[in-house]
Amino acid sequence: MNKIASKEEFNSVAEDAQADILKAYQRNCSATSNGAKLRDLQEGLKRVDWLGKRTLFAGIQKDEAYISRRIRSHSERAETFVVEFSPSSR
Repeated sequence: MNKIASKEEFNSVAEDAQADILKAYQRNCSATSNGAKLRDLQEGLKRVDWLGKRTLFAGIQKDEAYISRRIRSHSERAETFVVEFSPSSR
């Protein structure tokens, strides 16, 4: 989740979702801990920005259909899993 997201990943989501992702990106880059910035805008959009404000880890699964559409390398498909998140109830 801490890796830089590709342009293809970002462009694969709907425009309203892109707006939410960009808001989370800006919020995440302005977050501080003990007065120090946790992240800089120059680091770029990361996959964690897709999570939004509140999410719960829902599990990891092997979704072969999804993986085969997203991952071209057959050797990498064997090592790829899908992480599931759901909205927080809070």
